[in-house]
Amino acid sequence: VECITIRDMLLPQGWLRTARVGVTASTSTLSDNHDVLSLKVFPAAEDIQTAGIEDVSTPERDSVEHLVHQLEHQMASVQSGLESNIKKLREQEARSQERILKLEEQLESKMSAQLEGRINTLESLNLEHLRTQEAQAEVRISKLEETLNSQVHQTTESRVSHLEGQISIKMGQHLEERI
Repeated sequence: VECITIRDMLLPQGWLRTARVGVTASTSTLSDNHDVLSLKVFPAAEDIQTAGIEDVSTPERDSVEHLVHQLEHQMASVQSGLESNIKKLREQEARSQERILKLEEQLESKMSAQLEGRINTLESLNLEHLRTQEAQAEVRISKLEETLNSQVHQTTESRVSHLEGQISIKMGQHLEERI
């Protein structure tokens, strides 16, 4: 609060009926809202003492008001800095999110390619293994066929020989009986 006194100011007659009071405040380059809680206007500086208002300006009060004024500026500066930093952090977060999405896409692409390659390798190994097993099975089947043919041939030869022997004996007996 600062009171001013302007001496010898000439105003036209009746000015008080149309007069308006404007109050402005400035906080350097920063802007702030200020609330005017009360305003007392006196036509002359002498009227202040007759109204019972003391001069409230003291060195201590002036010092406190100065400190409050500085504190307001510092708080406004901190607020402005915080808003700026928050904006920068949000922008950085957006860039980071974009980078994360790109990295996830790259990772997915690489993993897909690697998995596809491994699956193809496993399929080809499995196919080769199956072909090897098939070839081994064919060899075993061939050996079994040979063994079976050999055994059938031997058994057949043995039976045929046995039957021929029995037929010879029977024919010999039959011829002897006829004679």
